[in-house]
Amino acid sequence: MATGTPVVASRVGGLPSLLSEGAGILVEAKQPEQLGTAITSALMDSPERKAIITAGYKKAEQHDSEAIIQQIARIYHDTAEGKSK
Repeated sequence: MATGTPVVASRVGGLPSLLSEGAGILVEAKQPEQLGTAITSALMDSPERKAIITAGYKKAEQHDSEAIIQQIARIYHDTAEGKSK
């Protein structure tokens, strides 16, 4: 996603969470026809491909190591200050 590649994946494990908000196309597991259709769509449908790439960049930024470190540091800081959500 961080490289601008549209992602197509099976709906298993943590992938639905990772590919939420339009960051990729999800298909049911063990459904090669669905997978093929989704891959073709991601490659041939320019507006859809562009939307997936844009959403993928945003999602990748959320999972960037620096962003994660800052989130964890904020949690520690807030906990130490007695703040909680």
